[in-house]
Amino acid sequence: MRVAIVSDAHVAAVDHRQWSLVRWLDEQRVDRVVILGDLFHAWWGWPGHIPALVAPVCHALKRLRARGIDLSFVPGNHDFYPGPFFSDELMAHVRPAHIERLGELSVLLAHGDEADQTWGYRAFRRLIRSETAGRGLRMLGPHAGQLLLDRLAGAGEVRGASLPALVKAQQRWAA
Repeated sequence: MRVAIVSDAHVAAVDHRQWSLVRWLDEQRVDRVVILGDLFHAWWGWPGHIPALVAPVCHALKRLRARGIDLSFVPGNHDFYPGPFFSDELMAHVRPAHIERLGELSVLLAHGDEADQTWGYRAFRRLIRSETAGRGLRMLGPHAGQLLLDRLAGAGEVRGASLPALVKAQQRWAA
């Protein structure tokens, strides 16, 4: 089995980084692509809505599926709600962190934020993915909701544990 893995692209604009990712996705000749979170800088899957600023990557993912490539998605800390785009349109296997066999290997498929066990971060993660937050974002709609999510996602700063503490936690977790 040939597998390509991508994580932390943080696509937020139609720019050279997004076009590089689109080219990479279009060039894949694998059986499966695994996304380990934060493909987009802030993602909420509103039904029937693809944000214009990330549409090129979304269309590249659709082309992957049209070529018969299997798609798996493990949400990261900027993937607030995968929504029907991933589950229904892409028919992606959306799962939290888990161990899976890929060929001869047992592999932990996870996003690095899973290692952050601080109370504040875990509470934030649980809140933003709650049904209450979902109702609020649905009421705001795609435009205003995306503005709020962009503010929550910030300019790339790490939430929760300090960077050195998070890296140490990730190293312990990986070991």
